[in-house]
Amino acid sequence: MIVKELLEILATHDQDREVKIVSNRANPFMTGIRGIVVTGGNSHLYICEDYDVVKMETDPWQELDGPLIEKGESND
Repeated sequence: MIVKELLEILATHDQDREVKIVSNRANPFMTGIRGIVVTGGNSHLYICEDYDVVKMETDPWQELDGPLIEKGESND
């Protein structure tokens, strides 16, 4: 994803809403954003997690990809 795409998505949401990062779909955790940095001439922006990691019981990826299919399961 590039900055332009992220800005377009964020523009459709309430500007006062808090943003969290969610990681590890198989064992989801969410965290706040500590900051955004560029390091060592790299062309990437890095969104850095804060210290407030919390385990999640839901799967936010379902909105993007549908339900998680575990190995050996069928999608039928």
